[in-house]
Amino acid sequence: AEACTSVDMAMKKCPNGMLSEVKYDGERVQIHKRGHEYQYFSRALKPVVAHK
Repeated sequence: AEACTSVDMAMKKCPNGMLSEVKYDGERVQIHKRGHEYQYFSRALKPVVAHK
């Protein structure tokens, strides 16, 4: 994962589409999908592991 500097850059990196929504409270997580594999990243782009 790497940070995008604009919405246009994010759209180019996601040619199959992307979803965003307003964050009201709680944890912000980015979900990256390749085939059947999912990866989860924090706002700082650090890997997020499943909760205990």
